[in-house]
Amino acid sequence: MIDRINHIASAITESVERQHIASQRISENVEQASVRTHKLASTIAGVSDLAARTEQAASQIRAAISELNQQAATLRDDAERFVERTRAA
Repeated sequence: MIDRINHIASAITESVERQHIASQRISENVEQASVRTHKLASTIAGVSDLAARTEQAASQIRAAISELNQQAATLRDDAERFVERTRAA
């Protein structure tokens, strides 16, 4: 009878140890998932920031192109007037 109780106690102890190991592994996996989630959130924030800066740069480029178009139109008009005056003279 004592051997049977010892066997049962040993089985319970082994089962508790396995459960403890499984709980540790679950805890480690949760921690790793948390770290990866944090890294992913940081990466997403970086991509969002980069997208905002890219949009701002594109806006500045559009403004510069608009300014260049205006300057080109002015230069073209000035050149046409110069040619007209030169022909008239």
